[in-house]
Order: sequence, then C-alpha cells, then structure tokens
Amino acid sequence: TTDPNPWLVGLPAAQQQAVEQKKPAVGMTYETLTAALGFPDKLARDEQAGAVVEVAVYGPVSVVLKDGVVDRFSDPTATAR
Repeated sequence: TTDPNPWLVGLPAAQQQAVEQKKPAVGMTYETLTAALGFPDKLARDEQAGAVVEVAVYGPVSVVLKDGVVDRFSDPTATAR
C-alpha cells in the first residue's frame, strides 16, 4: 500500500520520465542514472579543472558526468525528430 520508490517521485518530471524510459537525462545523479540504465559497461574517471569527470559507456551510449551529475550524453541509436 506504500510506494516502494518514493525517491522517484521526488525527482524532476524529466528525470522521472527518463528513468521510466530507461534513458539518461541531464541533471541526473550517478545513482539515478544507474537506476535508469544499470551499471555501465565501462566507466572512466579523470580530474579536470578541479572537477571529477566520468564517462560512463552503455553500449553505443556515452554519458559524461561532472562531479557525479550528468552533464551531457550521446545516443546514436536515438531517432531524430
């Protein structure tokens, strides 16, 4: 009778939708990203200008996180609108 995922409703609407669609979204934390996509196939870390930059690779999808938050991503499999 209680929501098993109360953290999900606390996210911005765009992130909730991305989790449901199993896609990355700018602004997601690493924890939210792994809830949406699982653990990455490959994760590379580097430090640039005092920020920790990570590149998470999920097959053809690459996600760049700065200090644990999705900054940008590329998904060549996404259909253009």
